[in-house]
Amino acid sequence: MALCDELGIYVMAEADIESHGFVAIERPNVRDQDKLSRLEINFRAFDLAGKWTSDNPDGREAYLDRAVQLVERFKNHTSVIFWSLGNEASYGQNHIDMCHRIKRADPIRLIHYEGDRHGVTTDMYSIMYLTPDELRKSVAERTDRPLIHCEFAHSMGNGPGGLVDYVEAYGSEKLLQREFVWQWCNHGLLKKRRQPILLCIWRRLWRLSQ
Repeated sequence: MALCDELGIYVMAEADIESHGFVAIERPNVRDQDKLSRLEINFRAFDLAGKWTSDNPDGREAYLDRAVQLVERFKNHTSVIFWSLGNEASYGQNHIDMCHRIKRADPIRLIHYEGDRHGVTTDMYSIMYLTPDELRKSVAERTDRPLIHCEFAHSMGNGPGGLVDYVEAYGSEKLLQREFVWQWCNHGLLKKRRQPILLCIWRRLWRLSQ
């Protein structure tokens, strides 16, 4: 984070909350799936999954604790311009309470959360992995605040395609406030391949025997 402060890199600091596994539990419970698109099915399952954690009062204190830790840990870093309420954790009252707690502690920085589809508590809309045409449609339908494409590309192995089309959309639509690449840093580090553990154990034993 100190390096981002020094270089002037904008940072969205995110609370340590993620529970998207519950979406898979609720996906079979979505009704009339034959009449819905894949995206609509996922959105409805996402909403249903909120009852497990984010809209569950049993988890409220844990959510608030993560909100407090997030702000206290990074509040003095000038590179942080957004707070994010978590990642893929549906949406519920616990997120609303997090937002109010953060705003009391830091009323200046903006609030982001992709799961808040209707912008109830956030200062912007956010979405993941829409096509360029879907992005254009979204900003045309909701013009009261900008939209951030918080995840739009991810590659493990071969690189993703269609990035030029996305860049053109971001440049042509004023309400599209750019994008985030998922795990670009972790997947961009070079390191030596680890030796097989049995070989390491054998070498250690051999050295001890000398």
